[in-house]
Amino acid sequence: MDVMRKKINLVFALATGMLLGLYQANAVIDVSLQMQLGNPSGATSDTNDHNHYLITRPVQALDYNDSKGHANWVSWDLTYEDLGKTMPSEYFFTDNSLPPNFYHVKDKDYNGVNAINFNRGHLCPSADRTDTDTHNNMVFLMSNIIPQSAHNNNTVWKDLESYCRSLLAKNELLIMTGPSDCGKNTLPNGKICIPSKIWKIIVVVPRGKGTALSRITTTTNRVIAVSIPNVTNGLSNAWHDYITSAYQIELDTGLKFFTALPEVIASAFRAKIDDFANINSVTLVGWDASGSTNFGLSPLSPNSKATGLTVVGLTRGLGVYTNGVAPKRAWGGSTFTNKSSAKAIAANQFITFSVAPKNGYTVSFTSINKFDYRRSGTGPSKGLVQYQLDSGDFVDVANVFFTDNTPSGSSIAPIDLSGITDLQNVGYGTNVTFRIVIWGGTGPTGKWGIYDMAYSPAPDFALAGTVLTE
Repeated sequence: MDVMRKKINLVFALATGMLLGLYQANAVIDVSLQMQLGNPSGATSDTNDHNHYLITRPVQALDYNDSKGHANWVSWDLTYEDLGKTMPSEYFFTDNSLPPNFYHVKDKDYNGVNAINFNRGHLCPSADRTDTDTHNNMVFLMSNIIPQSAHNNNTVWKDLESYCRSLLAKNELLIMTGPSDCGKNTLPNGKICIPSKIWKIIVVVPRGKGTALSRITTTTNRVIAVSIPNVTNGLSNAWHDYITSAYQIELDTGLKFFTALPEVIASAFRAKIDDFANINSVTLVGWDASGSTNFGLSPLSPNSKATGLTVVGLTRGLGVYTNGVAPKRAWGGSTFTNKSSAKAIAANQFITFSVAPKNGYTVSFTSINKFDYRRSGTGPSKGLVQYQLDSGDFVDVANVFFTDNTPSGSSIAPIDLSGITDLQNVGYGTNVTFRIVIWGGTGPTGKWGIYDMAYSPAPDFALAGTVLTE
């Protein structure tokens, strides 16, 4: 009964504007934090401006468009302190703080949205405002909601929001988001425009004293800009496949970002395209061959492994022999004498290893970023890197060439995996097997192996990427 009474009181407070009045004493302080990057549309509090009406609240600032039935943009500041234990609201609320001459979107205006595979999509997400019940309820106002495709909302956009929160231990985020390309498509009631894209810009600022704006002093801050199609099928599950520049979003929307920053910084921020793959990659799995003797164990367990992964170690194919005297600090074999990759595959002359995310995790593969090898004078000179999803066909990734046969060994340049859709955002239940086919040796005792060139316990063969919790 008490819970229901609180809900009824909250709805009443929202309807009369009393809730926002509770913040009157400190609104200047709170609201100023929510629009530190500027006002990208020059929105004002003019109640006669139906296209760019500025609303400022302790949890966000937004430019509301009455003709479209949702905001043009929403801006907010996000810190670790904004995250708490508040449960999401069970209700969506009509925003009766809008001018009386505006249409006040109601929850029931979204009736039928599920039938077209869309959701009530938050612009400022509920999970970004869990410090208090009051703050969480404010982002359930319909002025913070847009029609968002279920696939976008529940998968790629959700992962982007989670990634943002994963940065908060060391950073404060200044965030702007909104819809673009609103044409004539509307929800069934005809009052609310369905955007064809949804964009987001995140400026990452290291934690410190003062406002985040005061800590933007150079052009080195990270700027993440994405524009994701608001469609019900055909989307990549990896949000970073949609990285773009703030400048491109300006062209799409007619907005002007970073107006509160010095122009030299604003210009640099508009042009930035985030290097997600290199910034966020970690060693998913790595092997050190320094302790290998007699060509090494098969399978060889990794020396390092990221949390959330199950790994089957380096494994010799049945056609790889261990004849002759093995070089020290090398894992591999001999008898790679086939004349083509197809014949080497038929003869099982390859090595494999497998990676699978555990329940609750997804993995994206960026590169084979470490590949040190040693081969003898009659050892194999060619290789082919492939991957396989579960029990499907193997797919070629890259040809490699083992051109060096000196005792000191050599290295293969990093092999890029970031552009392979199959290897991005791989979820629980999918196993990825990598295979390195090896051939081109000129003698049956020719040797090849992953080699400890550095005389150290650091990985001699390693796979890089990202692991995220679902």
